[in-house]
Parts: sequence; structure tokens; C-alpha cells
Amino acid sequence: MAEVIKTYIEKVPAQQFIGISYSSKDRDEKLTFGAKWTEWMEKGYFDTILKANPDMASDGTTYACMRMTDNGNDIDYRIGLVAPEDAQVPEGFSSIDLPAGELGVCWFRGNSQKNDIYLEQDKCAKALTDKGFTIHPGSFFFERYVPERFTEDQNENVILDVCLLS
Repeated sequence: MAEVIKTYIEKVPAQQFIGISYSSKDRDEKLTFGAKWTEWMEKGYFDTILKANPDMASDGTTYACMRMTDNGNDIDYRIGLVAPEDAQVPEGFSSIDLPAGELGVCWFRGNSQKNDIYLEQDKCAKALTDKGFTIHPGSFFFERYVPERFTEDQNENVILDVCLLS
């Protein structure tokens, strides 16, 4: 079971998220988007975004950006990168505007092989609201994969950042 090891709130500027959107019909046999992540790695989609934006710095951090659809019956799941407001969107990709505001961040440590760290937004929401963070209905939440933390230790544990935008 995943455990919260760090929680904090930071201010973020207006940005955009560049990526590709998926829905529940794009899930694999394990009901995850793992096959889409594999496709991104194999086809170099992150590099495509960075090549279109040569001035955009990257430390290798990648993102899943999610929110429930208006009817609440499906998920809008996007894989991609957070980019400056003026970044170029390559052909075949889409973007969404992310307003300036506060980003609540929870670091979860859990076993990557057991998938016990994914979709932990409820635990993150509770930990953040306990600190006074306000979560608005329909807000985006993110899984942020920071290479220096999202690396397996000797027990197959990784640290995944789960973030909510206020």
C-alpha cells in the first residue's frame, strides 16, 4: 500500500499541457494506460514536443494529466509535458491551458510492480485539504514522473508525485 511521505503547496504560473488525450476505451487489459505509455516511449513523442520547442528545458519529467469528463462516466487522460504558455504544439498533439494558481503536491512511495501508487488523488486530496488547500470540482490532477524519484529501490518501490491544481 502506498504511503504519503511528503505534502506541500507551491505557486505555479499559467502554463499549458501538451500531449495526447485518451479515454477509458484506450485502457489495456489491466485497465491501465500502460500500453499508451509504452507507445510514447517507443515512438519518441516526448522528444517530438521538445524538438518543436528547442528553448524548453527538460529534466526528463513526464506527466499524466487527468480529470473526469462532464458526465462523470469517463476520464480525460492525457500523457505529455507541462510547457510555457507560448510553447508550440506539434501536429498530432493538443494542448490545454493551465491557469496560474496553487499546485498541491503529494509524494507517494509504493510498489511499482503492484500498481499501488496510481490514481491516489483521493489520498492526496485529503492530505492537502488537511493543510488548507482548496480543491475545485473538475480540477485537473497530475501524476508527475520525476526520474530521480520514480526509480525503483531494492524493494521495487518508487516515489510518484500526485498533484492537484487549484
